[in-house]
Amino acid sequence: MQINIEVILFPQLLSIIMFLQNYKNTLNNNLPKYFNFLDKRIWLQIFQLLFLYCTTFQRCLSKTNKIFYMKKSRLIAIFLLLGVFGFGLNWAISNGERSDRETRNKVDTRIDNLNYWVDMARKGYIEFNPEMKTEPAIYTGSKIKAFGVIMEDSPDVPVTEINSTQSENSVFVDPSNSDILLNSNNSTPNPVAGIYGANDLYSFDAAETWEGEVQGAGGSNSGDPTTAIGNNGRWYVNYIASSYGMGISYSDDQGASWTTGTVAPNPGDLADKNHMWIDNSLSSSYEGNLYVAWTNFGGPSHYEIAISYSDDDGLTWNANNDISSAVNAGSHNQGVNIGTGPDGEVYAVWAIYDGWPTDETAIGILNVTSASIVAPDINATKPTKAKPIWIMTNAMNKLFRTLLVNGCLYIVTPNLQRANISIIPTTSIQRRE
Repeated sequence: MQINIEVILFPQLLSIIMFLQNYKNTLNNNLPKYFNFLDKRIWLQIFQLLFLYCTTFQRCLSKTNKIFYMKKSRLIAIFLLLGVFGFGLNWAISNGERSDRETRNKVDTRIDNLNYWVDMARKGYIEFNPEMKTEPAIYTGSKIKAFGVIMEDSPDVPVTEINSTQSENSVFVDPSNSDILLNSNNSTPNPVAGIYGANDLYSFDAAETWEGEVQGAGGSNSGDPTTAIGNNGRWYVNYIASSYGMGISYSDDQGASWTTGTVAPNPGDLADKNHMWIDNSLSSSYEGNLYVAWTNFGGPSHYEIAISYSDDDGLTWNANNDISSAVNAGSHNQGVNIGTGPDGEVYAVWAIYDGWPTDETAIGILNVTSASIVAPDINATKPTKAKPIWIMTNAMNKLFRTLLVNGCLYIVTPNLQRANISIIPTTSIQRRE
C-alpha cells in the first residue's frame, strides 16, 4: 500500500488554520509576546522543524512499506504545503497591526514637518497624540524680568484674534519702509484638525496692529514658512507645498491677493527644513535674486542640501539638488540658512549630522556666486566642515542664522546646555574673507 504524506498533512493543516481563525480574537488578546508571528526568524525555525518531521516520517514509511520512495516532486509539494500553512496561520492569528520594525522603516524621524507626521498617523504608522485640555493662560503683565536684562515694557500684540494655532513664525521688514512687516506661521485650526499651512499676516504700523488671514498664503500648503520682501515691493512666502515639494506665493498688492508657484518638485519623499533669502543689496549685480534652500528626503540626493535661485522675481527657478555631499555627512545635512553679501556673494550654512539620533557634530559652509549655484561642479568648491566653537559636551545646537557685518560672516547658534536647561546664544564661527 502506498501512502501519500500530502494527503495526511493537508487536511490537518487546514483544520488548524480554520480553528485558529474561529478563535482569532481570543488568540490576539492572549498570545504570549514571544509568539510574534510576524517575526520571520520564528517562522523559519517552525518550517525547519516541520520539514524535518515530515521528511523523517516519510523515510520511516518508505522503510516500513518498501513501496514509498522520496521523489523531488513530492518534496516540493510538502514544502509548498508548509508554506501555505505558515502564511495561513499568520493570517489567522494576525490582528493586522504593523510590527515595530515595519513602522520604523516607514517613518523617517529626521523629518520635522507637522503635515508629514499627521500623514504618518493617518496611515497608521504612528499614533495620534491623545487629546489634552490645557488650563487657560493667566495674563501676568508684559514686563520682562530676566537676569541681566533691564526691565522694559514689552506688550504682547496678537497677530490674529481668530481661534487658531500659530508656530514656527517668520517675519520680514520691508526694505523701503520699516513700518511694513510681513509675517508667516505654521497655522492650524484650534483644536488641531488638519493644517492651513504657511499663512500671511502683515502690519503697516510697525507691528502695532495686524491684518491678514490664518489660512495658507494663496491656498493650503504643508507649512514651514519663510518670508521676504523685495526692493520692488513684491512680498514672498516660501513653504513646503502640499505635494511635499518646494512652493512659493507672491503678492504685488500687499497681501490682498496671492499667486502660487513651484520652486522645486518633491525630491522623492519630502523637501524639508527650507529657508529663503532675497538679495536686496543695491551694490549687488544680482539685486532682486531670490534664493531657497532645503534638505532632500528621498531620491538620488537623499539627505543632501539643495538650493534654487530665481532672477525674475520668483517666476522661474534654477535648482542644484546637491551642494553638501562633499562634507561627507555620516547621516544627513539639515537646517540650512542662506545669506548674501554686499556684492551678491551667496552663503549657505547648515548642520552636519554624523549619526542619528544624535546632536549635530559640525557646520557646513558654502560660499559661491549666484552665477555658479547651478554649476555641476559646485562641490569642487569644497564646502567647509567646521566644528563650532563653544559647543559644550552634551549640548544641542539648533536653528542657524547668518549675518554679514563689516566683511565678516557670523553664524549664531543657540546651545542648549542640559546641565541647567539654559539656552546660551554664542557666536560659533567667525570667518573673514
